Amino acid sequence: MGIGTASRTVNVRPNAPMPIGELMDASLHPPLVIGLAGMLAGLLMAALSMGLSRMPVWRHGRRFALVAVTSAGYCAFDLTMVLGSTPSVVAFGVQAALLWGVAHGIAWLWYLAALNGRALNRFERILAAAGLLAGVAGLIPGAIVTREIATIRVPWFGAVYRTPQPTLLGGVLYGYFALMLTGVAVRAARHWPAGDRARGIGIGVACLGLLGLNDTLVSAGRLNMPRLFDAGSAAVVLFAGLASQRYLAEELTEAQHAVARTERLVSVSRLAAGIAHEINNPAAVIQHELAQVLLNGPDMPRHVAHARGAVDRIVYVVRQLLDLGLASRPGSAAPASFAVAPVVERAAAAVQARFKPDALALEVEPDLSAFGDPVRVEAVLVSLLGNAAHAVETFASPRASVRAARDGDRLRITVADNGPGLPPEVIARLFEPFVNAKPFGQGAGLGLAVANGLMHSQNGGLQLVRTGPRGTEFALDLPLAASTGGASPSPPAPAPSVTRTLGLLIIDDDPDLRLVLQEAAEAYRFRAAAVATVADAFREIESGTPVDIVLCDVMMPDGGADTWLRQCRQTHPALAARTIVITGGPSSAEALALADANPDRLLYKPFAMADVRALALRLMHEP
Repeated sequence: MGIGTASRTVNVRPNAPMPIGELMDASLHPPLVIGLAGMLAGLLMAALSMGLSRMPVWRHGRRFALVAVTSAGYCAFDLTMVLGSTPSVVAFGVQAALLWGVAHGIAWLWYLAALNGRALNRFERILAAAGLLAGVAGLIPGAIVTREIATIRVPWFGAVYRTPQPTLLGGVLYGYFALMLTGVAVRAARHWPAGDRARGIGIGVACLGLLGLNDTLVSAGRLNMPRLFDAGSAAVVLFAGLASQRYLAEELTEAQHAVARTERLVSVSRLAAGIAHEINNPAAVIQHELAQVLLNGPDMPRHVAHARGAVDRIVYVVRQLLDLGLASRPGSAAPASFAVAPVVERAAAAVQARFKPDALALEVEPDLSAFGDPVRVEAVLVSLLGNAAHAVETFASPRASVRAARDGDRLRITVADNGPGLPPEVIARLFEPFVNAKPFGQGAGLGLAVANGLMHSQNGGLQLVRTGPRGTEFALDLPLAASTGGASPSPPAPAPSVTRTLGLLIIDDDPDLRLVLQEAAEAYRFRAAAVATVADAFREIESGTPVDIVLCDVMMPDGGADTWLRQCRQTHPALAARTIVITGGPSSAEALALADANPDRLLYKPFAMADVRALALRLMHEP
């Protein structure tokens, strides 16, 4: 039998079920599989949509769940035509399936209206109400189908259907159902420009209308095709559901990005506010005091001293910010094995004067070594001990302690005090820049942020262990290292002094800074020459200018310290070894790498000329 030929037999025994042999064949044929798959797909998508509807970004999930569950209901009752049921059961199944189908169309109208942010309009309400009334009326026995059962076979598809014959009202209701789905498709198509999601739903619902017409013609024996509305409704529900899940995922991702952007903006805002406060205050002092200096009054030295103190405050804040940025870079430290006891003792000695006698206790487990940067660990301990000293400075019986011990394969150092504890509003943002527990105007609020960065830069950690009325305790940890025997490294022998005037070559593209450095160098027994580029520096050397030490900026338009060192190592290797690298803050990857490669020859602007002299003397005596 060909595809264009239909086989239709009318069963004259209205109360008899399908013969058992034909029932077994029907239980295996494709319509049964399609119907069951459609029902399960609808139920699964309904459950998933109900679960996701709790999320604010998909508030329409409940409405789509109704679309999915009505599709599942239609597929379930439509199965009566392929399960070999009695004619009365088949008739009731077809009536119920039509009601579920009408409900499916109404659910689509409701869902699409919600997607567009509106309620059902008058036409849609009339369409839905009329369809619902007709569907309910269709449950009346004999209203839309008779008890006469026709067995329809589609051999090329392997399908066998047992369908009751529609009445005149039934034919009208089937047509109305197809018209409703067409109306839904038209509504969806109006939003074609809204994207693939809207287009896919529009095309899918339009196809459902055509499939509903197909099933009507199949039931009437006018078309030799399978009944396809079950498969079509399940496919459209799955497509729309998966498209909504993708849309939901995109909205969630965008929401996460928006939150991240907001958090970054808040952090930048806090950072900018902190910088503005910490720098603008001393800048105002400088502005005021320099105005007084211009008046040439008798208090000129006092005004200059105040201005110098304000500059020092700016330098301190900027240096803390640089330390925060540099220390926060993973791997920026050069870890090595070191003995813990000397580091703890040096840190305690640095702040001992701020404590009352016997107020600071040290307890270090013997023969203890760690793997990290001892200079950075000492800096963190000094910061923590400074905070502890401030916390107990008004106490009659102040106590603070440092304890270092093994904790598994890690070193754990705790710093504790019996101070008043930290305020709750500070604890939540403890390691953020410019968060300060000290009274207003005392400290920049960068100490713990820098300390946290210093520990993380060497594979360590810093945590707040406890805080409250009985005191505060911090803990820092590092990997343990092989024992060094507890011996402190011998201090380096002091370099012999150099009494003669040293030739200093300054390479910096800032003309004002060149002039200031050149003038300041004379007071520290330097004979200074200043140039703007690396090329000018080589011309200065070739002209016969005696040069013992070079002061070179990291970043300059025509090449900075990296260019100078690379070329100088080829022509003047000894002078390359006596080059001091200066920077206002390395911002590029190349500048950061250069700063990391020359930590013992790096000075941050602004720097004191006394530091230049001390570093120059050390470089002059290095082999």
